[in-house]
Amino acid sequence: MKILRTSHVGFIVKNLETIIDFYHGVLGLKLLDGPSDEFHDVNEGKAMGIIGDNDTHCHREAFMETPDGVMLEFIEITDPTPVPVPDTAACAGKLHLCLYVDNIQEWVKELEKYDVKPFMEPQEAEMGDGAKCYWVYFRDPEGMLFELQELCQE
Repeated sequence: MKILRTSHVGFIVKNLETIIDFYHGVLGLKLLDGPSDEFHDVNEGKAMGIIGDNDTHCHREAFMETPDGVMLEFIEITDPTPVPVPDTAACAGKLHLCLYVDNIQEWVKELEKYDVKPFMEPQEAEMGDGAKCYWVYFRDPEGMLFELQELCQE
């Protein structure tokens, strides 16, 4: 028994159009499908881990792909109303997406045009394999954390 590869990474979002505009329109990820029509399936909600009174379940979805072929699934749950996630990154279970970029400083300037600002200037770090990189965190237009990294050429 073994894990073969990553199928996809999924994110629950507030509004698919906002997410598509940002991740496809601004960051340039490939839009594979969506936004879909609304799905209505109570059992699917239960299977996705939505707990509580599941008399109804409705969601829409969109799929995008990173340049290296990782599929991202964005799900907008329309019923029941999703609970808000705390703004702090110090929240167990909170996730973020990290993308490698070619020039982190140019990306910081580009994203500022869309009012997406970093928490701090890019930071230098050493990766587990000893390679050096620069990294910087942002919030996307919906408030989800994402990180950009640039590997240093040495």
